[in-house]
Amino acid sequence: MRNLASEEGGVHRRFSLRRNRWADVADFDRRVGELEQRRVSLNDELDALTE
Repeated sequence: MRNLASEEGGVHRRFSLRRNRWADVADFDRRVGELEQRRVSLNDELDALTE
């Protein structure tokens, strides 16, 4: 039970409105860009295989 209570406290701190989220948003945006590049690359590979 004690571990669950500490995890709950951690969740509340992570989602605190006082925490600056811009760094998290920038990191998320970077990861989305990387995934988009990977998707384009994989689509190009698939197109080459189907030709």
